[in-house]
Amino acid sequence: MQGQEMARLHLGLFEHGMGNVDRAMKHFVISAKVGHDDSLEEVRKGFMGGHVSKDVFVKSSTSSYCKDSVDAMKSAQREDAGDVWHD
Repeated sequence: MQGQEMARLHLGLFEHGMGNVDRAMKHFVISAKVGHDDSLEEVRKGFMGGHVSKDVFVKSSTSSYCKDSVDAMKSAQREDAGDVWHD
């Protein structure tokens, strides 16, 4: 597992295939919260199927969008400017 989004997705798919839907959703949520789109889609399906609460779905999708927003603002120029303040 070790925090890797794709590994969590695959574990979730495996658990779901074995009938362990709750366990699968936990893996999908963890991966979705760090911005993995396929996992977010699985969480959405879980929400639509009644396996994930609205609160969990919203928090997963919000975390994903926040990460996307932060990633979009990253640039080499911003990172170099940040280094000035840390020296």
